[in-house]
Amino acid sequence: MTAARYALYFTAAPGSPLADFGEAALNGTAPCGFSVEDWRAITAEPRRYGFHATLKAPFALAAGVTEDDLRATLRDFAAQQKPLAPIVLELAALERFSALVPATPSAALDTLAGHVVEVFDSWRAPLSGADRARRLQAELSPREREHLERWGYPYVFEDFRFHMTLAGPIPPEQRDAVDAALRDLVERHPGCTELHVDGLTLLAEPERGAAFRVVERAAFSA
Repeated sequence: MTAARYALYFTAAPGSPLADFGEAALNGTAPCGFSVEDWRAITAEPRRYGFHATLKAPFALAAGVTEDDLRATLRDFAAQQKPLAPIVLELAALERFSALVPATPSAALDTLAGHVVEVFDSWRAPLSGADRARRLQAELSPREREHLERWGYPYVFEDFRFHMTLAGPIPPEQRDAVDAALRDLVERHPGCTELHVDGLTLLAEPERGAAFRVVERAAFSA
């Protein structure tokens, strides 16, 4: 069994319109026009991670670091943060995926994401050779390669884009139907496109390929 990995994500507050929408999209009834099997296949990858936005990508723990260390850092970090002003989300196609993304850029959100990357990096083990090789299979820019070597993940700081994945990879012939189904789901969940970044969540992947589990969600309380 491989060692657990951890990640810092934004997840919507339980019971919020956004959280309810994500639950319906990933774990609810299959939309009209899709079989249960087809919809579960289309949402399988985002469902494994849970409905979230990545702030600090999955990482193995550095030597001597424990889950309790991460939880303590999470609580300290959250106690120093104020909730961000509401941000409007919209559906977007990201290559072969569909996601909710901010309708307009948010400097405050980008700053928060960068802060999370920096604060929690001291707990991260160096990137393994296998993980580095896997990341380098993508067409990374020189700056993204530098981020990968320094932070263990290429899409940080200037290359960060907040997104909450809903479906994918989507077969090209199903793209229109998937997007129509998601638009209908948005319409049936009033308020789900208003993003309230009011906390940070620590998740764990017990072993590679397993579903992520929530360890703790800490509300911003400054």
